[in-house]
Amino acid sequence: MNPPILKSASAFFAAGTQIAPSTHDAFKTRPPSKRTIRDNELLVQIRRVQAKNFGVYGAKKLHAQLRREGVMVARCTGQRLMPAEGLRGITREKGPRITLAGDGRTLALTWSNGTSP
Repeated sequence: MNPPILKSASAFFAAGTQIAPSTHDAFKTRPPSKRTIRDNELLVQIRRVQAKNFGVYGAKKLHAQLRREGVMVARCTGQRLMPAEGLRGITREKGPRITLAGDGRTLALTWSNGTSP
């Protein structure tokens, strides 16, 4: 079983994990990565497009709209960022699709009468 991912040093220490002070200090003083900076910039654009379109756009339409506006973003990036921010599009599904089992006699009876169902 994999250990849970803990996001703060206090959680690490509470879990009994030992971390060298220099490692913790390096983590705290490290500048944000290019990916984090770009993600924050894209989240502003994604939130704007979602709000403008009443929150109905999923990752595919969101990607197309951002490309039309000149924002170069990969669709997989939008797919990764949307759930992290609690954003999701509206699906066209009408509800759960289920199959109701019949007793199997109805079809057999109609065919035995010589008529099609």
